[in-house]
Amino acid sequence: MSLFVHTHLPSTPFIGQATAALSALTRQSVAWCNPNRLRIGSHTFFASVKPLNRVYPEVILICSYLSPAQALTFQAQGQPYLDTAGNAFVQTGDFYLLIQGQRLPSPPPSPTPAPVGLRLLYHLLSEPHLLQVSYREISQRVGVALGSVSAFFTELQQQGLVGLATPHRWMHTEALLTRWVQAYADQLRPALGARRYRWDAAPGVRWKHLPMVTGSYWGGEPAARLLLQERYSSPTSFTLYSPSLPAWGLIPDPIAGSVEILAPPFPLPKLPRSGAVAHPLLVYTDLQFSSRSSDRELAGLVRDRWRTHTG
Repeated sequence: MSLFVHTHLPSTPFIGQATAALSALTRQSVAWCNPNRLRIGSHTFFASVKPLNRVYPEVILICSYLSPAQALTFQAQGQPYLDTAGNAFVQTGDFYLLIQGQRLPSPPPSPTPAPVGLRLLYHLLSEPHLLQVSYREISQRVGVALGSVSAFFTELQQQGLVGLATPHRWMHTEALLTRWVQAYADQLRPALGARRYRWDAAPGVRWKHLPMVTGSYWGGEPAARLLLQERYSSPTSFTLYSPSLPAWGLIPDPIAGSVEILAPPFPLPKLPRSGAVAHPLLVYTDLQFSSRSSDRELAGLVRDRWRTHTG
């Protein structure tokens, strides 16, 4: 039988956490025989860090965390697994191991204060060239203390999200983008004092030509349509980042208002020649949490444009 094997697994960040958790819970010896074989007690298994498309009792799946429902699915299939919380299922010959109900501990507080960390993360994602300059230059560009910049990058490096060895600095863009989107929704956006309004009359195309308050810019759907230069479709909802209420004759409507106005979270870099439109990173973030499939489709198009812009 061919086996699903991944080599050099111990270099994967959560491998050590998973095996240490299992060893502590079972008080059995859990060790690597070579780069792709895990020994539990006297039994040896090949290992995988990706879900398998077939069941291989000889292969143990090692992952960051399995929910109870996911664990039950693997148990029903007879697929051995192990996660970093210590949950495990192994059944082979006369050896049977089942540990369930273990939860991941709460993450330790970040050494970088959340608002400062999010500001730095935003700039890093929207201006990736900052990864190649000095901490002092980043401090001056973003407007945060030099010590906060150092702590921020040290934290990301410890988590394997950036590599800082020159001249080949790199960042795990996908993981950092996921972190930004979730943190923005959980921590930053709720503090922006969102207010809803409705138009006094259907906006038609005039919304593109409305006078903008200094320091304000479109986000969400209207920004996406401007960035993508969609001439023939008008937004059905409007997101505006503005330090004050524009003089547009808007009527407060907290329940059904289609115009949402939020305070800018911090001075945000915008695209050259983009006018009063937020950077695609923020526009993408807005659209990601919409319940409408059309907005999520726009999010994908905006992300493609952002990739092209950042090169």
